[in-house]
Amino acid sequence: MNVLSLLLGLAAIFVFGQGAVRRALAGMGNANLYLVNGLAILCGLGAWSCTFSAALFAWGPSPATLMGKDLLLVLLGAALWPRARREVRFVQLPEVEYAPWLWRLVPWVFCVGIARVLVRSLRRPDGDWDAWAMWLLRARCLYRGGSDFAVAFDSSYTQTQYPLLWPGLVAQSWYTLGWEAPLAAPLLATLLYAGVLAVLIGTCTALAGRFAGAIAALALVATRHFNGVPASLYADLPVAAYVLAASASVLLAISLADRRPAILAGLFAGFAAWSKNEGMLHALALLSGVMLIGGLTSGQRRATLARAGWLLAGSLPIVALLCYFKWRYGGENDLTEGQTSAHWISRLSDPHRWLRVAQSFFREAVGFSSWSFFGLAIPIVVAWASFKRRWNAALAPLGAAAGITLMGFAAVYLLTPHKLEWQIESSLPRLLAQCYPTLLLLTVLLAKRIFSPTPPAKNANPES
Repeated sequence: MNVLSLLLGLAAIFVFGQGAVRRALAGMGNANLYLVNGLAILCGLGAWSCTFSAALFAWGPSPATLMGKDLLLVLLGAALWPRARREVRFVQLPEVEYAPWLWRLVPWVFCVGIARVLVRSLRRPDGDWDAWAMWLLRARCLYRGGSDFAVAFDSSYTQTQYPLLWPGLVAQSWYTLGWEAPLAAPLLATLLYAGVLAVLIGTCTALAGRFAGAIAALALVATRHFNGVPASLYADLPVAAYVLAASASVLLAISLADRRPAILAGLFAGFAAWSKNEGMLHALALLSGVMLIGGLTSGQRRATLARAGWLLAGSLPIVALLCYFKWRYGGENDLTEGQTSAHWISRLSDPHRWLRVAQSFFREAVGFSSWSFFGLAIPIVVAWASFKRRWNAALAPLGAAAGITLMGFAAVYLLTPHKLEWQIESSLPRLLAQCYPTLLLLTVLLAKRIFSPTPPAKNANPES
């Protein structure tokens, strides 16, 4: 039974992920294996986790229930898989203009990055403190509790209002294997990291060429701080992964003028919201960025409204699951529990809090240089692109979404009832790590527009 459930689970992840992504990108003429497979990995894992939670809430964790929902995922993925004439087309891109040898290093960089993260994760199968005390504890409660899985949301535990994508993935892997395999969480974290790296390489390659894809690969692998995120086994990695996937899908939806990538972007945004409370902010910021920039662009309002509608449609199943979870099991969060409007007004009217938050964001922005040279390049390239007016309808929504997200983080710090210094030092680097892959994507594509001596090919780059 365990072998059968394992094979069925792997098939559900692979078939649904590949089917959904290939359907969304069907007919795309400049796709590449990094892009399609990276998106498919993240899509399959997200769907596998969300359907686990839905089945758990509805019928409990019986083996027949879990295998049945995996079988449904396989059938749905097979139904979504496009026919041959509408299949994704993988084209041979022309040789890179700069340093052609750099692209040949990308597979090696990819493998080295994955291997380093895997080794680092396997050394600490319980992750950092919050993983042991919260995320993996929640997974153990879901697994050991059986039909009494609601013990995972007992008020004696911390942060019980957090959604379940990451602990659901770990708990479902244990149900599938039949025992609490200590290496399951590190392997899943490494797989999520592989999806992040592949999506970043694939999107930059598809939209800006091989040189941009190679730079993106080097940038992420060379970032010491972010490469430590998978080993922590926190839910910040799934948030970063799905925010990146949603942003890449929005770029493809705008460049292809197609509703299907927008639906896929909505699905990924829903997965981000199901990963952590901050994921809800990221999802709302992305939707707001799309609507804000499109609404301000003459002649694009109708297309923007349609795109936002399809994005919402894609996220609807996950939003419904999230609303049910919050209504049935989620408790109050730190911002609202025991707080009144008088408390919020008192904090918002304190100028020292505003100054401290502003100083912290500036310090972390400058501190990107301690992550890597590429981290320091992010604010420089963004500022230069703004000065040179190199933003456009494809990239501006992502820039607006990033700005809204950062303002949302700042608002949380202004309103938090906890000690401000402790809250900032313990959480701000992790919050910025959630944004980091998407900011790298934005930076590479902006740099392409700044330094490209000639306009990009019409079918290869949406920024033209």
